[in-house]
Amino acid sequence: MGLSAELFARYRQPAELLEEWRRVGYHTDALVGPLIFARLAQTPRRVAVVDGERRITCGELVAQAGSLAAAFRAAGVGRGDVVSWQVPNWWEALVVALATWRVGAVNNPVLMIYREHELRQIFSDLRPAVVVAPPRFRRHEHQEMLDSVLAELGHEPRLRVGVRGGDRRWTPLEDLLVGRAAPFAEGVAPGDPCVVAYTSGTTAGAKGVVVDHRGLVAETRQMRDVWGLAWQDRTFMPAPLAHLTGLTVGLTVPFSAGASVALMDIWDPEQAVPLIEREQCVLSSGTPTFLEEIVSQYEGRGERTTALRQYSVGGAAVPPSLIERSEAVGVGAFRCYGMTEHLSATIPNRGMPIEVRRDTDGPIAPGTEISCVDEEGRVLAPGVPGEIRVRGPERMLAYVSPDDNVGVLDPVEGWFSTGDIGAVDDDGCLRIMGRIKDIINRGGEKFSAREMEDIICRHPAVRQAAVVPVPDARYGEVPVAFVVLADGAELPAAAVLAEFVQGQGLAKQKTPTGWSRIDALPTTPFGKVKKHELVERHSSSGAAA
Repeated sequence: MGLSAELFARYRQPAELLEEWRRVGYHTDALVGPLIFARLAQTPRRVAVVDGERRITCGELVAQAGSLAAAFRAAGVGRGDVVSWQVPNWWEALVVALATWRVGAVNNPVLMIYREHELRQIFSDLRPAVVVAPPRFRRHEHQEMLDSVLAELGHEPRLRVGVRGGDRRWTPLEDLLVGRAAPFAEGVAPGDPCVVAYTSGTTAGAKGVVVDHRGLVAETRQMRDVWGLAWQDRTFMPAPLAHLTGLTVGLTVPFSAGASVALMDIWDPEQAVPLIEREQCVLSSGTPTFLEEIVSQYEGRGERTTALRQYSVGGAAVPPSLIERSEAVGVGAFRCYGMTEHLSATIPNRGMPIEVRRDTDGPIAPGTEISCVDEEGRVLAPGVPGEIRVRGPERMLAYVSPDDNVGVLDPVEGWFSTGDIGAVDDDGCLRIMGRIKDIINRGGEKFSAREMEDIICRHPAVRQAAVVPVPDARYGEVPVAFVVLADGAELPAAAVLAEFVQGQGLAKQKTPTGWSRIDALPTTPFGKVKKHELVERHSSSGAAA
């Protein structure tokens, strides 16, 4: 399928807005790679990355990324090519990302939880020139999985790079981190794609979100400036670098400020707080799950003064009590609203009153516009809840698949329809009230219910399936499945069903935590499943564990 310039032109935001954003400085001619490299080069002896016991200086990061870029170029990788990397929160991921931008290629970070099901779609869409992965992580064989998917698709990348090991088909990364640095690619434009990040939505598969240089640079500068990050600061990033949140707060934001980052590859709250305090990390961002467990650790230690001054929390519903608890231990937490398609629709900071940080999702980001519309697409009066539409300097170019853009991106006025319900109050702050998208939001990871249903229905005993979100103390919500059985079939054991769907290549995190048999799915006269009734049924009777 590839990245289509014609498609991006079709969904280009209005010319008058682009001109205005350029006039006031939201959009510039800066490219992500040169911007980061130039800032790192100013302080070569400063530590840029803390990864466990490993500490990488700015100079080392520049040199290693430059050498890897030379290896990419020698393999024929250049402007517009895609580099797909499925790498944990390791320092090597940052080297790969920077090397990719240096040769004018496009970063495609892939979540570590993605399996064959998601990878088939991603590789089929993008046909990457380079794939990068460790041999295994958390007992899963990643290189073996990638080899299998690539063979199935009949696609041979120019280079397979093994991180921390690999077989003969995978060139060890350390072998490529030698030699002279490649020069920066020529001819790269600010409107060229620089990242493709896949996010699950309401359709059967993940959607490839394409972000250009000017959008990512605008987002980076906005976060850095609103949060007041300075050269002496350090961020803490336990959320995946393969998320745009992780890629910004873990790479572009600190490095553009001359600051540094401490990475965590496997979440462990008992190790997180000592790491934050030892490294004096002042900023982090992630889901309520991360924040709640960090705050619990501080409460258990009896501390009321912390290094962590600010925490941007989003991706799932945030209880007001969590903001209050954070404040009590010295962490200035604030709700925010954004998505891969438009990362910061609102952007608060810790200097705002707790009422704003606790009760709203913050003020609308500079340059961004939000309008709320009814079911007919009519713009509602201020304060009236409706579906949220956004447009602004950080909005994506488009989805990779043309079909995914239809009805979501407005080709005339540039609006992106989020599928979320909310309203903007008299103070210009957004309040999220729910969503209309049929997704499961498990601890900030958003999964398509239909995607799960399609796979469950592959089981021979299942005729129909409906997956709904139910509340969960740890993750906010988790998926449970209601199944209509085929004639004469018996409901298999939960473990058998879980093993089956994971055997289809579905990520473990998408596996339903409960299963119930139902004679018929409740539907509207038009055949749409009334999922709210299933949620109510689960609440009153519970699903089989």
